[in-house]
Amino acid sequence: MASLLNSSIVDPWSETVSCKSIGAALGLGFPLSVKDMLSRRDKTRVTKYGVYVCTYTGGTVVKNLGDAWLERAFSDPLGIASYFRKMSGGRRIVEWQVFPYQGDIMTRGEKKVLEDKAGAKNDAWLEIQPTYQIALDKGIPVNTVDNVIFVIDLEEARAGVSSNGYTFLATNDIRPNNICHEMGHNFGLRHASQAEFNDYGDSYCLMGGLGPAGNNATEFDNMRLNVATGKNSHGGTGPGICAPYLNKLGWIDSLNVNHISFSKDGTASGDMTGTINANQGGLPIGSTQRIALVIDLPAPSPSSGYIKSQYWVEYRIPKGFDRQFNVVPQGALLLHEVMDSQESHSYYLYLTNINILRTDYSQKLRFPKLDYVVRITDFSSVPDKISYVFEKG
Repeated sequence: MASLLNSSIVDPWSETVSCKSIGAALGLGFPLSVKDMLSRRDKTRVTKYGVYVCTYTGGTVVKNLGDAWLERAFSDPLGIASYFRKMSGGRRIVEWQVFPYQGDIMTRGEKKVLEDKAGAKNDAWLEIQPTYQIALDKGIPVNTVDNVIFVIDLEEARAGVSSNGYTFLATNDIRPNNICHEMGHNFGLRHASQAEFNDYGDSYCLMGGLGPAGNNATEFDNMRLNVATGKNSHGGTGPGICAPYLNKLGWIDSLNVNHISFSKDGTASGDMTGTINANQGGLPIGSTQRIALVIDLPAPSPSSGYIKSQYWVEYRIPKGFDRQFNVVPQGALLLHEVMDSQESHSYYLYLTNINILRTDYSQKLRFPKLDYVVRITDFSSVPDKISYVFEKG
């Protein structure tokens, strides 16, 4: 669904629109046509999603979420379309269509056969592709969109999986943030982890610890989307996306980070002092606001055992899609490591309370592989930003 608010012709953080103002900005005279204004949106930024609820002959259905809820999940002011519009700084617009229900997609036995094939090969596409083809044969226009989310309405179904831009999500566990999580995979993101043995370990990123039970410590409940089912509230929303993954998606660029590198002799240079604004999502193209400090680690020697990597330091606060970030009400600095050899996989290392850093200058953000530290020199809440020094420590 296209709308003026959910388009490239409106500031991504706007909550309301004025047709008069938009018309004036586009150089249009009266009478104004919404259709004409929408035709001028940047369609290259648009990804179109289709959504279809699958039921199965002989299967026990949940029937707790219908087409109306799915529409709201996308269109709500804190919904899926708003999430990606704001997280991308307007660089990615999600439009959607919920396809009307057309009866059972197949029998429960037929689905079980596909499940077993996909499980044996560890390849979800072996189940998703036949489902897509059956939907197409039934006249469901799944070929008119870029990606499709199949909502699996079965009592025993849990969690979700994505492959080749298509997604299965169980009705029992569906909520805005795990829809967004699977869409994140479709956009090219891996999980945000804490270590190779702790997949999903970053609770401060959409691609981290959501889990099938909706138990991310930093998600919040959007009451407008709550459905009482005894499974979960289905309103789970947030958190935002960590800065290294915003960079991987192209939703921030070199203008939006401070950068430090090391010479062969171990001397650091670059933005040794600077300011970091709170990461509340990506930034519009051309913005020079900085939301992260990126540190290129010294090139490893062959015998060091280290893989070439970067540290990313970001400032996060309990506002917007991070509003449940109340483990540290004043906000925190988060440290991530991104490894070149692992397709820019982000590993969360640890969090430091910003209130301690700004009130006790003896406290510093330290790095596992460096004898340098970050020291906070100033703090502002309007706008939310910190100033720092990168120094020997």
